[in-house]
Amino acid sequence: MRLSLVMSTYNRCETFLPKAIKSVLSQSFKDFELIIVDDQSTDETREYISTIEDIRVKYFAIDHFGSDTKPKNEGAKIATGKYLMFVDDDVQLRPEALQTLVEALDYRTDIDVVYGDMWIKPNEEPGIAMDFDKQMLILRNFIDTSVAMMRKEVFEYVGGFDETLPKFIDWNLWVRIMKAGFKFKRIPKFTLDYYLHESSKSFRVQTETYTHPKLGQLFTPTFDPSGCLIKKEKPNGFPKVAIFTIHYDRIEYSKQTYKEMKEGSGYPFDWYCADN
Repeated sequence: MRLSLVMSTYNRCETFLPKAIKSVLSQSFKDFELIIVDDQSTDETREYISTIEDIRVKYFAIDHFGSDTKPKNEGAKIATGKYLMFVDDDVQLRPEALQTLVEALDYRTDIDVVYGDMWIKPNEEPGIAMDFDKQMLILRNFIDTSVAMMRKEVFEYVGGFDETLPKFIDWNLWVRIMKAGFKFKRIPKFTLDYYLHESSKSFRVQTETYTHPKLGQLFTPTFDPSGCLIKKEKPNGFPKVAIFTIHYDRIEYSKQTYKEMKEGSGYPFDWYCADN
């Protein structure tokens, strides 16, 4: 199996889900499995998916509420593909999307994550990502979950999505992958149509708080990219980093610097401290 697509869903059978599934099954690239993870839907999701006569579609229901990331992680655990992609249930892939991204990973064996651009509806405007920039990724996220495809071992290496976060889960994942030393590349082609609506993440991020659709709790979007933790260490032989710091009567700053380097770097390092 070349590719596994994971689509988590919750109560969108009457709105976006059928179109999202159709857009996947209509792809020019055919060697994939579509794992649909149902996060306790109360509508006709199960019944609808049971009518789909395509052996590439696999239905999996989790038996208890979790974070928004739990269904994605559960789907990834049963994925058998060489490549992995997470497609939201409110987007529509363009017909050549999978072919474009798979070919990019096949051709560039030195690249670990590829991502495209998206077209935003109903605004009818481009949501163009930017060429990958490490420093910019620390400031803001420019890679949507559904436009990215990665090698499966990359996702497994960093420990998957962080299930403790109520928001910014894709941004958090990209930062951790970047810190682990993996390489990204943008493919400047439109790969999907993204639909803005009241429960979409792009709509919620513009507000100070939002109500979780299943748990009913109010969350304030917060995320500190510098504090992202990498759950696995680099293999032996990875270059060690030397860090030099000049200190002068700022002991609390120095303590915080070391704490963040130790928890978030993902690399072996030597810290040289010059006391001025």
